[in-house]
Amino acid sequence: LLGGAIGWRGVFALVAVISVPAWYAIPMAPMPRKRNTGMRSQLWHTPHIRLAAMAGGFSAGAMITVAGFLTTAATETAGFSPSRAGLLMTVGGAVMIVSRVSWGIAADRWTFDRFKAVGSVLILGAASFPLFAAGTEPSMIIGTALIFGIGWSFPGIFLLGIIEQHPEAPGVASAIVQTGVAIGALISPFLFGVMVDKWGFGVAWYLPAALSVIGGIFMFATSRSLVKFNQV
Repeated sequence: LLGGAIGWRGVFALVAVISVPAWYAIPMAPMPRKRNTGMRSQLWHTPHIRLAAMAGGFSAGAMITVAGFLTTAATETAGFSPSRAGLLMTVGGAVMIVSRVSWGIAADRWTFDRFKAVGSVLILGAASFPLFAAGTEPSMIIGTALIFGIGWSFPGIFLLGIIEQHPEAPGVASAIVQTGVAIGALISPFLFGVMVDKWGFGVAWYLPAALSVIGGIFMFATSRSLVKFNQV
């Protein structure tokens, strides 16, 4: 809505300005006096951390691609206007917020395997990509609901699982995993864009579909590895 009035540059400038108060609202936390410098190397050599980093990379690669290309695909393949495509993304974001908060409530109230849960939603969420590939208005709407409500609901519960397993070094453990996430988020959109240029969206959407399934498989592998780790 704002873009139609002040242009996209104006919207980005406005967001930059209103984000400034948030910076000053962040409380100052004292730095820890002791640092375990060997913990990073020790955790990196732990099998379930490596598996989790790879799982995060594949999963993020799939989901970040949606954020980058959903509106373009909606306008070019399904006939959405730019404003309606933006609305589609906005509704998807709202669905994602509800989904992530719901996962948080569930994690507070019940004990369950975080990684199996994430693996399940990633594999289920992969069903959205063939819907995107179909390139119709109904399929784009249904696919958006699936990918934001199911597939992209995983990051919070995924990182919670990592931190719960390593309360002695939550920063190190989550940083290693987030490195995998960042690598996947960097590479996948680039490859997706190349595929779109060469074969079109109908073919390219199957790349993040495959990444989502592979990420889910690695999540299940992380769960199995943790069982062995906790038995030692």
